[in-house]
Amino acid sequence: MPHDDRDEKASPHGDTREPAGASIRAEGQIGAFLDNALEQRIEIAALAAEWRMTRILLRCRGEARRLKDPKLVGKIRGGWGNALEEVASPEAIAERSCSWETPCALSIFFTSYGRHLPGFDLPKPYVFAVDVDRGDLLVMLTLFGAAESWAGEATDGLVRALRVGLDRRGPNGRPIREPIGISDRSVRASLGVPVPDLTGGAVLEFPDQVSQKKGSMPHFEPATLLKGLVKRIKGLALWHGADLAEGTEELLDEAHAIGATAQWIDRGERRRRQGSRLQARSYPVVGRRGVLILPPMSPVMATLIALGEYTYVGASTRLGNGSYRLHPHAG
Repeated sequence: MPHDDRDEKASPHGDTREPAGASIRAEGQIGAFLDNALEQRIEIAALAAEWRMTRILLRCRGEARRLKDPKLVGKIRGGWGNALEEVASPEAIAERSCSWETPCALSIFFTSYGRHLPGFDLPKPYVFAVDVDRGDLLVMLTLFGAAESWAGEATDGLVRALRVGLDRRGPNGRPIREPIGISDRSVRASLGVPVPDLTGGAVLEFPDQVSQKKGSMPHFEPATLLKGLVKRIKGLALWHGADLAEGTEELLDEAHAIGATAQWIDRGERRRRQGSRLQARSYPVVGRRGVLILPPMSPVMATLIALGEYTYVGASTRLGNGSYRLHPHAG
């Protein structure tokens, strides 16, 4: 199973089509958990107060140079998936629901559980990020909601992926693996996300890359980006055991209105490459860097924006795209 090729499908964030039908695959324990979550309700303020995250941080001494590789996060995620597959159930390896009494980690992190909204796949309960610190490479994996129960397996798999090594092509064109040493590791759980007062508006800084697609074409449109965030948080709420109590259409309407009057300060295009060594193909993921200035908003929308700082927004979020820093608007 070529995990290095698994990424967000063409994102519906910028696609106005809404195919009929939305259903969770209620198979196995994880599917049953998500199906039951659809029947529960939680207000967005309560969700923020109960938001659960576990952040896994690996420090790789002297490896900062690797950040220049545009495929780095995809390679790390692919190696992680391969490591999880080594200790997974046959069903999970075959991309079906795990039948084990305690489901394996591959089942929660790589199995698809269908759609929670028409045309919108249920988001996976994690994001990756990479950074550098004084010559060291920092690899970060953040788990959301119920996924924290698999933090141990996720951490062990990530350590093994780096130690086994990331794929690259050698001088003769043949694939080789370069092991990455890990000098430190931390696993920290947290509860609750603070929500700032955004009644005067907000500033979202996208220092790396935010990506959208309309059909197969990359584009950038604040209104559809914010509507995609509404759908993403609504999906990740299910991993916390409940659906949002606030009406989806009302949230989408406000997101559209805010995005329609938002100001985007563009700071240029950014490209990453991703793909599959096993399938011998790769392709660019195109995004924008910049600052998005949002007008005043309701407390409900402010809470969604605050959660999005941790969950990211847009396409390819599992590869670290769409991360932003949130600041209240100073006027």
